Amino acid sequence: KECCATIKEMFNLVDPVEIIMRDEYDFVNELYDTHLNFVPGFPECHAHFQKSGIKSAIASNCADSVIFKAARALKLEEFFGDHIYGISQVDN
Repeated sequence: KECCATIKEMFNLVDPVEIIMRDEYDFVNELYDTHLNFVPGFPECHAHFQKSGIKSAIASNCADSVIFKAARALKLEEFFGDHIYGISQVDN
């Protein structure tokens, strides 16, 4: 909410912060549906980490619905198992 309030102020937007937040959420969700990919080399890099015994996880400040949508789309459980955490699971 604070980030959207800052954007509203910086760009002198007339919409209420709640509308800006909703629009940003909708935009991100659409991108996750249509344009979500690994950065080049990620699967190979992660495989190298696993072979080297390096453990990995994802902890994100994204809304749970967003991070778990990404997890489903990219099959992140194949890389991180149960170690995928959204904002509600991260101790602030």
